[in-house]
Amino acid sequence: MATERPDSEEAMLDDEIANLKKRAKRLRADIKTHCSTIASAFAPEDFPAELVDIISQQQAHTQESLWRIGAGVTAFKVQDPDPRAVNGGSVLGIRFEIMRGGRFIQTYVVLLNRPYGKDGQEDDVAKAYLRVHRHTIPNCIPLGGLAARYLPPHTVTDAIGDDDGPAKRKTQDLSLFVKELRQRLVAYHNRLGAVADMRRAAGLVDADEKRRNKRKRRRTEGESEVPDESAGSSEEDESEDGDGDGGAPRIIEFSSKDAEAKQIEVNWSNGDLCRIVLDDDGEIEKCVMFGANGQRDAAAARDFQQRVTRVDRLQDAIRRKQGLEPA
Repeated sequence: MATERPDSEEAMLDDEIANLKKRAKRLRADIKTHCSTIASAFAPEDFPAELVDIISQQQAHTQESLWRIGAGVTAFKVQDPDPRAVNGGSVLGIRFEIMRGGRFIQTYVVLLNRPYGKDGQEDDVAKAYLRVHRHTIPNCIPLGGLAARYLPPHTVTDAIGDDDGPAKRKTQDLSLFVKELRQRLVAYHNRLGAVADMRRAAGLVDADEKRRNKRKRRRTEGESEVPDESAGSSEEDESEDGDGDGGAPRIIEFSSKDAEAKQIEVNWSNGDLCRIVLDDDGEIEKCVMFGANGQRDAAAARDFQQRVTRVDRLQDAIRRKQGLEPA
């Protein structure tokens, strides 16, 4: 009997849980029905004007977000207001949407026009050639090189090795130009985001915030005017950056050293330094490590490069404290 009683209690509990689940399902269905009935009972003009404006703004925002997510690259037409603009002021715009971590980071625009050829002077083929007119692309992206490769001018070149052969005209490929440019933009923001993530993983973001708050308190309280307290506070900052506790060296700085974020430098509290060079795809191309005495440690750099090959894996290496530990 003692063994049958727990089994019966478990069966009763299971039945009660099943009944509660069924009841909750019915209640959810009833709530949906009541909500739809209440919403249909009122006409849109019966709602307050403020609520109607908020709903319309939210619907427009949702539609725009869905469009930006689904179409990372869009084309649009622009009319140049300059009365002397080439091709009657017709401009082709290309918009690039860059996302990372579920958020829109930046929107870049490239404007193209057709300046080659005028009526009665050039053929129709030359009039179709595009040229970069204006853009908002960062300077670290080689837009000029991409335009020269995929959007060359309509220059006519002679056939190689045959003076009497037909002339050849350079062709343009707008789709490859857009594809290559977007790939470089995404890689650029991925590198910047990886550096920010690595700083956050190493705890440098919180440390910078603490330093800013401390300096702000000093300015508000007037502590900087007292030499003894300011000297003591500076020593505290140095102790925070150093390894005065005698433990393992800590990363005190993680930053990019160029505009393209392809060269990353890591500094430890004991004076060790690591310089990482990335390629366009985020692969680690080179790695150099120096000790506190300034001597190069090739073995540690080679071991690190074998374990961590991509920039997106550096964050895990910092979190596990592997690969980025100084020799």
